Amino acid sequence: MTRYACLDCRKTFSLEWQQQGTCPDCGGQMLETGKAFKAPRRRDKRAWKIVGLLLAAGILFHPWNMNTPHGRPTKLRDVPGWIKWYKGGPYSFPGKDERLRRRVIDGEL
Repeated sequence: MTRYACLDCRKTFSLEWQQQGTCPDCGGQMLETGKAFKAPRRRDKRAWKIVGLLLAAGILFHPWNMNTPHGRPTKLRDVPGWIKWYKGGPYSFPGKDERLRRRVIDGEL
């Protein structure tokens, strides 16, 4: 089972692995989160925006990359610097979804 998050309705699901997921509730795009992902409360839009930026940058939540020396960003202003610092890590990869990143930054999600 793989963990997925829908940024549109702010829900998570454990599903069989799939290349591209569609949310069973709203039909929006679901993103793989990694097995160690703990979802913020649905009403915490700021925390979900941070999650969206991290996922759009290609950063997944796995047990082996959760405890970084800099922790995880908790403020929106810290996210760009944190992503830049983290990109050199062995468990990240370049974000492929610029459109999703733009939607998160523009406040659509």
